[in-house]
Amino acid sequence: MTKQKIKTVEELKNIIGKFRKINKKIVSTNGVFDILHVGHIRSLQESKKLGDILIVAVNSDKSVKKIKGPERPVNNEDDRAEMLASLECVDFVVTFNEDNPIKILEIIKPNVHVKGGDYKISEVIENDTVKKNGGKVVLIPMVRGYSTTALIKNIENVRGEVKYEFLGYPDNFEHNPISDIILEQVKHGPVLDIGCGNGNLLMLLKDRFDVEGFDISKVAVELARKRGLKVEESGIEDLKTKKKFNTILMIGLLVLTKAPEKYLQIASKWLDDGGAIMLTIPNANSVKNLFGIAKKRTKHHLCYPSYFEFKNLLKKNRFEILKCIGTGRLGRFPPLSSVIFYIIRPIK
Repeated sequence: MTKQKIKTVEELKNIIGKFRKINKKIVSTNGVFDILHVGHIRSLQESKKLGDILIVAVNSDKSVKKIKGPERPVNNEDDRAEMLASLECVDFVVTFNEDNPIKILEIIKPNVHVKGGDYKISEVIENDTVKKNGGKVVLIPMVRGYSTTALIKNIENVRGEVKYEFLGYPDNFEHNPISDIILEQVKHGPVLDIGCGNGNLLMLLKDRFDVEGFDISKVAVELARKRGLKVEESGIEDLKTKKKFNTILMIGLLVLTKAPEKYLQIASKWLDDGGAIMLTIPNANSVKNLFGIAKKRTKHHLCYPSYFEFKNLLKKNRFEILKCIGTGRLGRFPPLSSVIFYIIRPIK
């Protein structure tokens, strides 16, 4: 039964014609689906609710290698198609060789085409094709905390292939993972990661944006380059770049300097108009600190302000706060959180 759901383009064309004659609503979606996870399954289940027949278009191995690099996919196209076909919510699976699904959507002509909520309608290149054929594009929110790239990263870590010690505060995001926050908040590129380490955050973003980074650690930079990332070995004061970025990440960086305002001013010079800096900073007045259960400040923690001290520092140096998110169980109350995530930009 499972393999009977996997169709060629021609077979699918004939099947769709029969369903249209009985007024069935056709829903389509597309993707690589390299390592099937809960995020995929929930999104597909939501997609099926939008119509009667759900067709999943899967990138072929050739297509994936062109988009994601020579080391992908992990699972070949036949295996990926069969796993998708085994899901109750999926009615048919078809493979396509192109970089995007436009050609196959010209054949399917769906009533509804589903994309992830990390897109805007204006960014969906298939939108014109779907509309031209009488359909519409619907965005479904991403399921936070799940991604194939993150799974591959975790597997590499378990196998010991990626070894890099982060000197900031590695486990303060246990209840509100930094990767989730970054995936949700980064909306525009190009992206520069200052203190990128071995490139974990850039790996999460590289499929959606033009990404670059730099780090003072030679070991970390070598690891990041092996992962196909564009990174440099440099300190923030030594980097020579004329490029402008829409998003600059300073995750865990300011805790390592006695002069956070200096680093912020340097980074702001690399922002394009309307760009923003995203950063994290520990909070000296968090509930955990007050009750003595926070991780102890180490010799690496040079900057450890309270919530209000850091807000005043930003104001004094003419930065406006666009967003402020607490981490952990007290995420809705940043003044009490042990680590705080900010989106800021300079006031012109």
